[in-house]
Amino acid sequence: MKKRLGYLMIIGSIAALAATAGCGGSGAADSSAAPVSAEGAVSGAETAAGAIGESGAAGEETAVQETTSETVQVKDYTERAVVTEDRLTWEYNDSTATIRIRGTGPMKDYGGSLFAEHDYEGDYPPWIEYKDKAQHVIVDEGITGIGKCAFLNFTALESTELPKSLDYVGEASFYYCEKLNNVNMPHVRILEKDCFAVSSIGGNTGRIVIPEGCEYIDQYAFADIDSRVSVVFPSTLKDMAPSAFLNYPISAYDVAEGNERYMSKDGILYSRDGKTIYRVPNLNGKTGYEIPEGVETLAPVSFKNLTEITRIRIPSSVKEMSEAFGGNHKLESFELAENNPLFKAVDGVLFTKDGKEMISYPQAKNDEIYSIPAGTEHLKPGAIHLSPFRVIYFPSSYIGPQEIEPVPGIYAGELKEAHYAEGIKVIGPQSMAYCEGLETLYFPNSLKKIGKQAFITAAGLKDIYYEGTEAEWKAVEIEEGNEFLTQATVHFSK
Repeated sequence: MKKRLGYLMIIGSIAALAATAGCGGSGAADSSAAPVSAEGAVSGAETAAGAIGESGAAGEETAVQETTSETVQVKDYTERAVVTEDRLTWEYNDSTATIRIRGTGPMKDYGGSLFAEHDYEGDYPPWIEYKDKAQHVIVDEGITGIGKCAFLNFTALESTELPKSLDYVGEASFYYCEKLNNVNMPHVRILEKDCFAVSSIGGNTGRIVIPEGCEYIDQYAFADIDSRVSVVFPSTLKDMAPSAFLNYPISAYDVAEGNERYMSKDGILYSRDGKTIYRVPNLNGKTGYEIPEGVETLAPVSFKNLTEITRIRIPSSVKEMSEAFGGNHKLESFELAENNPLFKAVDGVLFTKDGKEMISYPQAKNDEIYSIPAGTEHLKPGAIHLSPFRVIYFPSSYIGPQEIEPVPGIYAGELKEAHYAEGIKVIGPQSMAYCEGLETLYFPNSLKKIGKQAFITAAGLKDIYYEGTEAEWKAVEIEEGNEFLTQATVHFSK
């Protein structure tokens, strides 16, 4: 199971975050989405194209009629040709294991869910029966959009050839095509969410070149791909989601001359003025990295999943960082310039200068027990993401989240035990939502409220130790999404 997919399954259990990836609606309508293309010809598809020919076979015409009938019998070399309801025609060639699609305009969007075994729900594409057979997909000139979930989970798909007329690749259109490694895409403007996630793109060449004309790349467009590649962005790229290449072992980023938004230096992706770091690749065996003086912002996930880094030094110029770190399994410590006015390191852990917010705990620090320093009021989202400790102590100053956040503050699967100090009155919503390994909780007599879904994944919770009477415990307001609290044995001190 891929890393993000396991993470998504946890999200799926949280009601507020469990909306399915709705593979419906217009793929072209959302200008926040984005397109991408991989370098290299699609050799398998080219072979298939040569076999089928422009008319369907070498020297022969394919009898495709513009009807709405389900099946039209054609020559022996093609099992069937169909006109879809969006007036595009398609055919499957059994001898080359190729689906070929012709027509003009965009494809229809199809139904699907990223939480339903990576498969379809209700609205199947007409070529669904070939999902485990088709090795190549050819989309002819004139087609402007690949429909959402059009080839979701096509398990045998290895290559696809897309037209110059293409404007967008729809959401999850090639999602979970694990064998897909060759994509010939001469033009695209928008690459939408999850469009090539969980594939093998770039595995053959070690390089992905996003074509000129591409303007937007949406979240997770190339997420959870195991191939180690370099990525080249075009001069036309205007915006890219921070998570576009999440969990993808990129060796270097490069940006074409003339891009007004991005630039690259030493393989690192920067804003054009050099003040923002958007993405740091795996640094070729380097164990320490010193962020250059002059950098002011570390973008979300900019330092995520760097497999070899043990130490990161942050200069005095950095003013902003939000969920920049996480998944760095060998990271032991943060170092801060002494004159940094906004941040500090306490025993290698990153905090705001006033100590009120904990930003990031290094994953390889290896504390079995961790006591959050007195004075800390909040944990930033992802602050102890995948941290190794099994026991955590919250100080009386801890306030936690005041409302449900897009990403809860704590995801720590190894955490077994949590202690809340006397003085804490509220445990905020979703504050421990990703700690599914919790077994024991210690609550103070001062506790008045447990927020919505604070412990929603704590299915293994066994014991609650409460510093008060049974009557006082019954007076604590416990909001919905905390059903596992009721299955635990509550021990009272009075």
